[in-house]
Amino acid sequence: MIQRNLSALALLLCLSHIGYTQETEEPIKTLKGTNVIIAVDVSKSMLAEDLSDGDAAETRLQITKRSVADLITRNPDVEFGLLAFAGKPYVVSPPTLSHDYLLGPLGLGRIRCEGVVDGTAIGLAITSASYLFQSESSNTNAIILVTDGKNNTGEVSPSIAAVLAKKSNLPIHTIAIGSDGDTFMIQTPHGPVRMKTDYDEPTFIRIAETTGGSFSRAKTISELEQALSATLTKIPQKLVNQPADQKDLCFLVDLNNTDSDRATLLIKLLLKSSPPRKVSLALQKDDHIWIHTPPTSNHKAFDVTLAKINKPIPNDKKTPLQEDSILEKTSIIHFSETQSTPALLTNRRYDLFTCNPAATTLTEAADQIKEFADLK
Repeated sequence: MIQRNLSALALLLCLSHIGYTQETEEPIKTLKGTNVIIAVDVSKSMLAEDLSDGDAAETRLQITKRSVADLITRNPDVEFGLLAFAGKPYVVSPPTLSHDYLLGPLGLGRIRCEGVVDGTAIGLAITSASYLFQSESSNTNAIILVTDGKNNTGEVSPSIAAVLAKKSNLPIHTIAIGSDGDTFMIQTPHGPVRMKTDYDEPTFIRIAETTGGSFSRAKTISELEQALSATLTKIPQKLVNQPADQKDLCFLVDLNNTDSDRATLLIKLLLKSSPPRKVSLALQKDDHIWIHTPPTSNHKAFDVTLAKINKPIPNDKKTPLQEDSILEKTSIIHFSETQSTPALLTNRRYDLFTCNPAATTLTEAADQIKEFADLK
């Protein structure tokens, strides 16, 4: 049974970064609607410190993450997603305008060399990144691949992955990083280790040419920053009419007492049968509420993150929620079998539904949520 409750929400920081605009009389030229997945190599060779140009030694990965953070910060209209790969790829975030999330501990903070399967699976990285796009026919989608090696593992070759990306109209911009030289050093817990330079420029060029992307060689920090910036200039801007105000959705799942599998099924049913709208996911455990998935209009990628709803996250890695006036533009769907409002959500008045997924059929629950959130 669903109860309408306008008592709520002094937090939900994840939604404080969603941009809302009023209708305009004239269309504007913008990168809004552009989705870019940045795939970053995290194999152990990314620990090399050969790009540093100052007194402080930095690894290739540290420099890459800082350069990516700068790109994200300078392009607030672009929905960026993050993917990391070594021997296997893993999705860090689907495309989102919640850039503070991307810059935080659950975004770039999760891109690291520790604890990954070693190797360089470029083909799998491209395939995984391609899957994250909601619309496969848009000419405003792109993949940026940053790597210092060559494909040496994975079930999909870079050439096949590039052909599949081309069929989905996805240009891939490849950036090979690392200084010239036959070998380089990396620091390990057991001391310095010398490694052989082994990146595959012909394959990177072929990927770019196949998909209509570009290839860049970055031997310095400035060359990497320039290469990243140049990729966005190759994405066509478009004329758009700004939409009228429309409330987005945040699904808040109480893991203390709610069947998360049933809540997940209900969310998927809503996304499948409702018009496009930005959605985010927050989770509650004990007295903590944190962001699981930042606001995104990419329902396909959001669906992927739902599979990880029960994956434990250490408290120091959780991005908490906080108050913001923008919450007035959000409808919060609170899944809880006790139907009680969390203490943190009782200080302000926002649109809040409390839904017990176990008290009715999924179809009935979905219909009531649609009526409240004006999804029909």
